[in-house]
Amino acid sequence: HANINLLFTFNEPIYVFGFPNEFSQVILNILNNSKDALLENKVEDATVNVRINKDDDFAYVSISDNAGGIPNDIIDKVFNPYFTTKDEGKGTGIGLYMSKTIIE
Repeated sequence: HANINLLFTFNEPIYVFGFPNEFSQVILNILNNSKDALLENKVEDATVNVRINKDDDFAYVSISDNAGGIPNDIIDKVFNPYFTTKDEGKGTGIGLYMSKTIIE
């Protein structure tokens, strides 16, 4: 819909145990944040990369985009409750806070 390339990289199927609905919500929140940043910054050839890998004990999901990154002056605040960079009425500031809480 927004002409964003979504690239998946993984070597083999990975099975993990946990709470699939909550984990899905975290992934969806991060992808939505990427989409918002890509659209706000009017990035040409907008791309989100999702990389999945594992070692002997853990599975890892890495999500990145080419929207320019998080400015250094706010990086320490992004997981704080009610912190948002979005316009009033467009963000609650609890998405990354809740995502971090779910993952922890």
